[in-house]
Amino acid sequence: MITNKMQEVFNVLYGYLNDESEYSPLVTKNAPLRPTKFPVIGVKGRELPFDSTTNDEQAINTLDVTINIYAIEQTFNNTKKSGMQIAESLVMLVEKAMSEMKFTLVGNEEVENIDKNVYRRLLRYRAGVYTATQKIIRRK
Repeated sequence: MITNKMQEVFNVLYGYLNDESEYSPLVTKNAPLRPTKFPVIGVKGRELPFDSTTNDEQAINTLDVTINIYAIEQTFNNTKKSGMQIAESLVMLVEKAMSEMKFTLVGNEEVENIDKNVYRRLLRYRAGVYTATQKIIRRK
C-alpha cells in the first residue's frame, strides 16, 4: 500500500513542477545516465519500518523520499541562467509541494557531480503514513 502512496507523491510532484516551473523539467522515477534534456528531477521513495504503538490502528510506516535535481547552464527567455540558479528555483517549488503534502525536509545538500558542467542538488523528505487510513502525517 505504501507503493500507492509513493505513486501519489510522484504524480503530485510531476504535475506541480510541470505546471509551475518555467524550465519544463524532466521529472522521472529513475534519472537517465545521459539525459538529452535538462533540468532533470529524479524522485525515489522507500518505506522504512513502522513505528510500534500499543494500538495497531495507530501503526505508522515512514515514507522516505529522495529527490535529485540536475541542472546545467541554459538560456530561458533570452536570459542565461546557471545550473545553480535553475536548481534553486526548482528546490523552492519542490519544497512547496512536499510541505503541502506534509513531508518534512530532512536533508538539502549540494552534491558534486561526475560531470562538472552539471549542478546537482539532493533533497530528502520524510513523512509518516498511518497504516489503517494511508493518510500522511508530518514527521519531525
